[in-house]
Amino acid sequence: MNKLLDVKSCQFGYKQALLLPFNFSLYPREVVALLGENGVGKSTFLRLCVGYEKIISGGIFYGKENRENLSIRDLFQKVSLVRSNLSIPDRILVRDFVMLGMQKKNFELLEKVIKETKIQNFLDRTLISLSDGERSRVLIAEALIRNTALLLLDEPTAFLDVPRSIELFKLLKNIAVNENKGVLISTHQVEHALKYADRLLVFLRNGQVVSGCVEDVLKSGALSWAELD
Repeated sequence: MNKLLDVKSCQFGYKQALLLPFNFSLYPREVVALLGENGVGKSTFLRLCVGYEKIISGGIFYGKENRENLSIRDLFQKVSLVRSNLSIPDRILVRDFVMLGMQKKNFELLEKVIKETKIQNFLDRTLISLSDGERSRVLIAEALIRNTALLLLDEPTAFLDVPRSIELFKLLKNIAVNENKGVLISTHQVEHALKYADRLLVFLRNGQVVSGCVEDVLKSGALSWAELD
């Protein structure tokens, strides 16, 4: 199976590397949960994948294309990043916001995305008037309208209650399977990640990176910090 994202011996950070060199791949039709304590580099890694941060060593590839050879415009066509802390104009309507990333006025795709994310009932409301759960679905819709193969999400469940968090994970899984996309979601909802993610990618404070299926990661002890029951 083709790799949508291929991280090879990668290190990133600012004055010094945040993590030891690590390898990671993301495939179509799967959801991978990115886990770790605050400050270990999860958000920085997601920003790295969309070209906003610099690589210290190693490489990141989209298929066979090296990230270093791609412009921000090129990356915009390959990967979408959803940030829960995105600054958005208060009065922008949901409909207008979702259409920001639409390419070539593809209204057929727009209709499909609106239905898939179930935002049709508040298209003419302002974003600021929405609940956290509704707003999360709108942010995902805006990313989906770009029609990229990779969807990265930075803490989309941060302000959601348990039912809405579960609903979001199920939505992402359906998107991955039905749209043949790869989804990487950074989250502190460890219990939900264990239940709904296909694989886990864990960043640890000692710089180590552990990845694999849920069972293998649990056996490795990489989630001891999470104090699971």
